[in-house]
Amino acid sequence: MSDYADARGVLIASTVLKEQGTLFDEALPEFWLILSSDFVPEDRLPRYYPEELPLLAEKTAEELRMIYNMKIVFPDSRVRK
Repeated sequence: MSDYADARGVLIASTVLKEQGTLFDEALPEFWLILSSDFVPEDRLPRYYPEELPLLAEKTAEELRMIYNMKIVFPDSRVRK
């Protein structure tokens, strides 16, 4: 597994993104919050960028899970609306 934090990015585990009805002992979904454009994680976890945070704040838990699932396939994709 990658390091949990770097001055350029932070690995985050989220209870909001966990599917409803899953067991508590299952791993939480993880993603990177990229703080610097020169940071490229070695793994293929979804990546979020600071400019996306205001848009994500307006989403429901279900919408956030859908976005997360898309970013699993396309880790570098950006939320635009």
